[in-house]
Amino acid sequence: NRDTLKDRYLFLFNDILLLCSWSSLTKRICGGPKYKLKAVFEFDRLVVNDILEEEANGKLFSISHSNSPESMKRQLLAGTAEEKEEWMPKTSVW
Repeated sequence: NRDTLKDRYLFLFNDILLLCSWSSLTKRICGGPKYKLKAVFEFDRLVVNDILEEEANGKLFSISHSNSPESMKRQLLAGTAEEKEEWMPKTSVW
């Protein structure tokens, strides 16, 4: 749903991917955390899927765990189609 799009930040490490949001508390509390953890994706179970949706201009994709329910899938909208392509796996296994 386009009405619920929010800024999310992805932090890519050797074996995990962190999905975070900007912490609004930072504006009120000096020295507080800058990001709020939303989800952790382990590489050994990470699934990245292309989503072909015309209104998204080729920028929409999803991430999930291989055995997670559909409700745990996160849809992400890249800044550009080229940026999305960088997230697409070059092989079937990460």
